[in-house]
Amino acid sequence: MTYLSKEDLSRLRDSTLTTLDFRGNKIGSDGATQIADALKNNSTLITLNLCWNAIGSDGVTQIADALK
Repeated sequence: MTYLSKEDLSRLRDSTLTTLDFRGNKIGSDGATQIADALKNNSTLITLNLCWNAIGSDGVTQIADALK
């Protein structure tokens, strides 16, 4: 499993972030939770690619809720 560093999470909170491509990084459901928390206040993200990460349905739900 790959964990995101504090620096990575800080970049996710960047209000100018428009594209995020984490495909194939073994993020898993814990990583999806971290991503969801970091993206809650991002209003500029347009493209998000998390394929091949085994984030599961809970991870998908958390990220989707964070991007509402």
